[in-house]
Amino acid sequence: MARILVIDDEPNMRRILTLILEESGHTVAEAAGVTSALTELRSNQFDLVICDKKMPDGDGFDVLRYCRENEPS
Repeated sequence: MARILVIDDEPNMRRILTLILEESGHTVAEAAGVTSALTELRSNQFDLVICDKKMPDGDGFDVLRYCRENEPS
């Protein structure tokens, strides 16, 4: 199954998504914002990133930009 990063500043939304994905057999990591997401992305590889658009420390486009620049595939 896939290794997925879930990024959302709302803990309940992040946890619900994580539970659903784990029940489907995926390995899931969580990040509470852009800063922690970039830390995860620098140290781990993911097959999929699910990201909230607006967060206090940036937005989903910051994460997308990082992914495209550092892991274009």
